Amino acid sequence: MIMRQEGIDTPLSTLSRCSRHIGLEKLYAAAGIYIRALGKKKEGEDREKSLPPEILGAAMVSHGGEYASESAYGQALLRLGSGMERIGRIQEVQFRATHR
Repeated sequence: MIMRQEGIDTPLSTLSRCSRHIGLEKLYAAAGIYIRALGKKKEGEDREKSLPPEILGAAMVSHGGEYASESAYGQALLRLGSGMERIGRIQEVQFRATHR
């Protein structure tokens, strides 16, 4: 099958390979931005630099601890917050391992 693009007859397979290459380049660029963002630390309430998931997790744990121990909402905040802190620590380790 031949497809006409900008006045040039080009086989469709060539166009699809070209668009896949462009798509792969965009994906690679976006992944690079994402990886760099993972490594950026922000200041939390305690003025210690942490990754965003760690900051969110610490706030959830702190707020969850303010509820009664039998509160389902408080327990959910504690568990989710603890998980977010853990995710942040794992991201930091992964970032350091890939950027030596």
